[in-house]
Amino acid sequence: MSLTIRQGSVQSAEARRIFLRMFRTEPLADPYPMYARLRALAPVLSIRHPRFPRGYLVSTQELCAALFRDPDFTPITSAALDTLAPGWRDNPFATAMHSSLMFSSGAAHRKLRAAVGHFLGPRVVEQRRAEVVELADSLLDGVADLGRSGEPVDIAEALALPYASLVTGLLLGLDPQESLRLGRLTRQCGAILEMACPVEDYKDMLEPAGEIIEALHLLVEKRRLQPREDMVSELTRLYLSEHDREQLINDLVLLMIGGVESPARTVGLGVRLLLERPEQARILREDPTVVHRAVAEIIRYDPAFQLIPRMASKPTRFAGIDVLPGDVMLACVAAANRDPDYVADPDRFDVTRPASIGLGMAGGPHYCLGAAMGQLQMEVLFPRLLRRFPAVAAAGAPVFRAPGTTLRGCDHLPVRLHQVIR
Repeated sequence: MSLTIRQGSVQSAEARRIFLRMFRTEPLADPYPMYARLRALAPVLSIRHPRFPRGYLVSTQELCAALFRDPDFTPITSAALDTLAPGWRDNPFATAMHSSLMFSSGAAHRKLRAAVGHFLGPRVVEQRRAEVVELADSLLDGVADLGRSGEPVDIAEALALPYASLVTGLLLGLDPQESLRLGRLTRQCGAILEMACPVEDYKDMLEPAGEIIEALHLLVEKRRLQPREDMVSELTRLYLSEHDREQLINDLVLLMIGGVESPARTVGLGVRLLLERPEQARILREDPTVVHRAVAEIIRYDPAFQLIPRMASKPTRFAGIDVLPGDVMLACVAAANRDPDYVADPDRFDVTRPASIGLGMAGGPHYCLGAAMGQLQMEVLFPRLLRRFPAVAAAGAPVFRAPGTTLRGCDHLPVRLHQVIR
């Protein structure tokens, strides 16, 4: 397929109506038929939205991957946000996240990413496997206790959020209670990830955001005065000599929200998929060799991040279209991951499919920094959950995150555990 898209394809009125539906306030249980129709109608769609007055949405695998690799497109800059979302600096969590390495580019991004990425590479992460296994088993013990009476257990609340919070706390060197507290506060700030975050949500974030940032300042000061052999101590030493304290706090905020929200949402989405497909759950439960492929398939099939923005840094051409500096390009990775030009029978969930997460963790120089840890978490948890509770079944409809345009997940996922194996 050529990257050049004929101009007529961006003019579809139906495709624009679909785009507006993507910014719904109510969640959709299954947005994928809508994405498929959008991809078929307009691989590149000219869009208008109050948050980005001029831009394009791309929805094929090839175009989204090309966008992530293109050096002319960067994350949305803080300066651009001043025009696109006036007042965003009034929220300390928004200020920190949008000033983190996730939103930097070029040499500055490479330097910061190398500093943090040293602690998140596959080899280093693999060394934490035993600790992650211990956390998972302990949480599953708690879930078993909650479900012993036969009453429904909310997997989103009882397992997904605490699991992601405790693993993030493990990386940051936090005690379990503080990890859980900051994880709950981070969940309250999750709307910051939405590109069209409602004004009232920004206000609701102020108190929890302040608590998180205060806790991180205290953590950095403790590690400065009494360093340990851990990630925060090393980053504190490095940042205070080569950057500054605020940049360190910004990047720790990024680690908090990235380490809590996306993995927690992936747990809920993955459990839901497996509950709805007992045969696939059986394969994963009985065959340890498929676990890597199964986790990749969950991330491909129903990724937590559905939409990822980029911004043109200079005049350029993309897919045959003249793009101006400041134009926003939205990569609909949820549509791209089910592109039939990328994967055969894309709407079939198959845990034995050759492993590929597609663009579920973005791509290019901003590929998800925590990808290795996220995949390890899922590879540890899903088989254990299914073996511990082989008769686990849905106890009601899941409640999906709203608005859920950028980040998809289950706020509530009630299950009955039935038989418990000790």
